[in-house]
Amino acid sequence: LNAPAVLYWFRLVHEPGQAPRYEPQLLDSEAGVGTQVVVADVNEDGLPDILTAARAGAFLFLNQ
Repeated sequence: LNAPAVLYWFRLVHEPGQAPRYEPQLLDSEAGVGTQVVVADVNEDGLPDILTAARAGAFLFLNQ
């Protein structure tokens, strides 16, 4: 496969009069996910952060 190793999160959107839907939000176009994904509050600010380990290395995405 030659597809890029992308990482998305999906935001749940509620609009009046419409069915709920998920909107994809690109986090990174190189990190990918691999086999290890952890969601935890790494920097203790009350927001969930994402940690991944893949062929390209280990990545931390801080929620701001």
